Amino acid sequence: LMRVRDSGEAQLYSKKNREFFLSVYRDLQVKRSELLKRGRLRIASHLNELPRTTHVPSTFKIDVSLSTPTCVVFSVGGAFQEASGSNSRTALRLFTRFFVCIRSGAGGDSLLIVNDQLQIRNASLQQVKALEEGAPSAVASGL
Repeated sequence: LMRVRDSGEAQLYSKKNREFFLSVYRDLQVKRSELLKRGRLRIASHLNELPRTTHVPSTFKIDVSLSTPTCVVFSVGGAFQEASGSNSRTALRLFTRFFVCIRSGAGGDSLLIVNDQLQIRNASLQQVKALEEGAPSAVASGL
């Protein structure tokens, strides 16, 4: 797990992270509302501000840990590389994003994300080697 202080690269992902800022600026109600993204356009715009990445779809893993008529908790994990302007290789990173959703809308046909957490970490040498050798399942098993 990368902490913000551990790496300047991690700050690219946490710079506008609502949970991080809420822990730092507990008393700033204005900052809270600025960091909360509501509506499809604002959420898509926020996602567009994250660093460009190239994901490895064969490493994706989805785990539904709870599903009730009113709540769904699941995680999505996988591997990615940050896109760079040069031909140099970038580090292989692993991510896991946890979501807590409640059903909303007429008939409960929509999901409302009430909490999400993103974890990013560097891949181990074994995971990098496994991916280079064409064994993405070995990478996904470490998620």
